Parts: sequence; C-alpha cells; structure tokens
Amino acid sequence: MPPHFLHLKEQSEKTLMPLFIRPVDQLVNYPYQNKAEYVTWKAHQELLKDINYYARLAKQRALTEEELSIRETLRKRYIESVTGSVLDQMKRVQVKDKNGEFQPLKSKKD
Repeated sequence: MPPHFLHLKEQSEKTLMPLFIRPVDQLVNYPYQNKAEYVTWKAHQELLKDINYYARLAKQRALTEEELSIRETLRKRYIESVTGSVLDQMKRVQVKDKNGEFQPLKSKKD
C-alpha cells in the first residue's frame, strides 16, 4: 500500500476483497463476488479441510475421544453451513404466477 494511503489501511482491509495478482493463462469462475462471500467461502473451505483431515486420520488409526468430539462438532457445523446456504438460496427464488408476475417462493409451512 502506498505510504500516502496508510491511514486508510484498516478501513480498506475491512471492505475490499483480497487481490491476488499472478499471470493468467485462462479465465477462472470464482464462487464469490464480494468480500463477505469470499470470507464465507474461505471459512467453508477451511471447515472441509478440517473434516477431511479427521476422515484421513480415522482411516489410519482409531480416533481419541477428543478427536471424535472435534470431528462431530465439525460435521454439525458443516450441516448447518450447507442447510443455511440452501435456505438462503430458496429465499431468493421467485416463481412466475398466472399474471406473469414474479412472486417469492412460499414455504409449505406458510
């Protein structure tokens, strides 16, 4: 960051997406469009990495009680993450009604 912008460093880090600069030989479609989505995606990737670590470890040897507890907690967090993601996507779904207007998808509970 240039010295004349250092006073804005904290604000910039909170609001801007990280920028990775490297040579590109093909275009890549990233699963995020802003910093909030990036943070969520990155946390999900870390969660998957931890779950896979314990899965590999369980294939090599029996897990300790502490490791079993951690693995179960990670699995619950994963299920909550996926469920929350699906519910958020469902909230954005719109259905075309008889009049040709788009209406939000209604839950069976409503």
